[in-house]
Amino acid sequence: MQTQQLPRLADSYVRAINEHDRAAFHALFAEQAVVDDAGRVFRGRDAIRDWSNRDIFDAQVTLDVRGASAAEGDTTITTKVEGNFD
Repeated sequence: MQTQQLPRLADSYVRAINEHDRAAFHALFAEQAVVDDAGRVFRGRDAIRDWSNRDIFDAQVTLDVRGASAAEGDTTITTKVEGNFD
């Protein structure tokens, strides 16, 4: 699936990760944002920045979008994740 088929914010999220653009990724989050990454919760921009730098950008993660669905204002993206991690 091309990222062009995703809602704008979801497309920006995937593109920032795939282009390894930390600044663009960090700009997507409000000051009070919360990320739940497989049960690990990160609250606020600083915590999200630290998490994403370590777990996404330092690991050189890329996302291959396989599917997406939207309902009630939420978008779910199914991806194949690759990077330098176990």
